[in-house]
Amino acid sequence: MATEAAREFVRLADQALAIRNSDASWETKYNLIFSNEISRAIQDTGIEFDYCDPDTTYEEDVRAFVDAVEARAVEVRKACDDGEWRLYLGCHRGTIASRDSIVEQHGSLEACCHAVESSERFYKSVGAYVWFATAVGPNGEEIRLHEGTPYKS
Repeated sequence: MATEAAREFVRLADQALAIRNSDASWETKYNLIFSNEISRAIQDTGIEFDYCDPDTTYEEDVRAFVDAVEARAVEVRKACDDGEWRLYLGCHRGTIASRDSIVEQHGSLEACCHAVESSERFYKSVGAYVWFATAVGPNGEEIRLHEGTPYKS
């Protein structure tokens, strides 16, 4: 498996997972995932995965696609054996309309924890709050690192 294609597949799988787990509507999630930037880019990596389109609702289509991509990404991560931790981190400025999120790679759970602490300090300095923070280990284990700050309005 080509390393660059594998890393790109995993990066895109992470983005798809972040979109699926967001608070956006299922129609918005569908439009974001089934776009050139996600599903087409995943296809362009040349890494195959088993996906059966239920062709029912936006939610079912998104869940089926992301589940299939994430299952394959777990295998790809093992094949790459990079031991990296992924940190899913979101922030907001007090309202549901002011959200943003990122995915970062770190070498350990401890590094993820430090990144959350640093991000929280930064967000506070610019008048924002941590929305969520979840670390995902090399084996796929998810660990919530921050409970999140509620919206102000």
